Amino acid sequence: MDILISITNILLSPFSFFFLLLISGATENQLYESVGINTNRLRKFPFIIFISSYLAICLSALYAYSCLAPASFEIWKVFIPRHYWLSIFCWLITILTYQTYFKGMEGNIMGFIFFPMILLGSGALVLVNIVPFFASF
Repeated sequence: MDILISITNILLSPFSFFFLLLISGATENQLYESVGINTNRLRKFPFIIFISSYLAICLSALYAYSCLAPASFEIWKVFIPRHYWLSIFCWLITILTYQTYFKGMEGNIMGFIFFPMILLGSGALVLVNIVPFFASF
């Protein structure tokens, strides 16, 4: 069960969407197709390649770290959410954004509606997960 929750958390985290935006800026819009003036649609096949690569990179980096970490380190425990209610809310925001992007989204709608929701979800996850780590020092 931990494996499924961890993979879901990796794939549906708002950070995966930020990484998609970062990659799409460098790939000359190979992930999108234009469907109108200032309206783009996310292509399914390149998205599947992206999301598979993103998962592989995250898990490979964590495996490399686990080779250097103490023997008691468990890979799948790293991506288990601390607060499920917040993570599920952020997952729903990411799902809604991806779903809208697959249908086609006008640039201003993305910038004024969906991007602030993704940013808010990312900020909430950072506060809940990172701040307690630094507070323990």
